[in-house]
Amino acid sequence: MSLRPRYDEFADWYDAYVESGVGRPFAEAADQLIAQVLGVGDGQTCLDLGCGGGAHIPALTALGWQVLGVDISPRQVEIARRSGADAIVASADSLPLDDQSLLGIAACRPQ
Repeated sequence: MSLRPRYDEFADWYDAYVESGVGRPFAEAADQLIAQVLGVGDGQTCLDLGCGGGAHIPALTALGWQVLGVDISPRQVEIARRSGADAIVASADSLPLDDQSLLGIAACRPQ
């Protein structure tokens, strides 16, 4: 079974969970860790791999990164785009990007 339909099924729930629910403190902690690890982006491109609904994209853009969100779930990407994020539907094992075209990559696993 493909994971794509499964992620589509819980996209709206997960968005609410990380934006205003119990998961918000975990998302904020992940944002702080991202800031420590990646630092300032100075306009360079960062891939948010498995971006989901884009919960971490505001933290990355606040650090000066140009963010490209990627997720296998069309519904998750749709949610990320609602907030103005640049996001595409793609699989991590088949990214439509040139080799060495990114300075940073963020990938946060939900708790």
